[in-house]
Amino acid sequence: MSSRRIFTVAAFVCVATACASSPSGLETPSTGSRNFLPREEIAGRVSGTALDAVRTLRPAWLIKRGPQSISQEADIWVYLGRARMGRIDSLREIAAGDVAWMEFLDAAAANYRFGSGHPYGAIVVSMTEPAAR
Repeated sequence: MSSRRIFTVAAFVCVATACASSPSGLETPSTGSRNFLPREEIAGRVSGTALDAVRTLRPAWLIKRGPQSISQEADIWVYLGRARMGRIDSLREIAAGDVAWMEFLDAAAANYRFGSGHPYGAIVVSMTEPAAR
C-alpha cells in the first residue's frame, strides 16, 4: 500500500470516528474535564441538590459569558438528557445523589446540540437508574 493511500484511509477513519455518536445521541463526556462533573466527585462532597453541587464544585458554570441583549432575556438552560427542564433554578429539583454526571456546554456546543437560543450555554444532567442507587 502506498503511503498516500494509508494517509487517506487514516484520515477517513479519524473523520468517521469523530462523526459517530451513540444510539441515543447523548454520549457520556470524557472525565477529567472542567466542563464535566462525575458522580464520584459529587458523592461525599455535596449533599442537597444538583444546584448545590454546581455551586460548590463548578461555580464557573453559573457565570454568564457573552453578549447580552436588552430585548431578549436569556439564561443558562438546563437539560435532563435531551429534555429541557428550564433555567438554572430547575437544578433544585434534582437531588445531588441522583446525578450520574453533569456537563457544561458553551454557547456554540449548546446551540449545535439543542438548536439556537443558548447564548450562555447549557448544563446537561444525566441521572442514575433507580436500581443503581
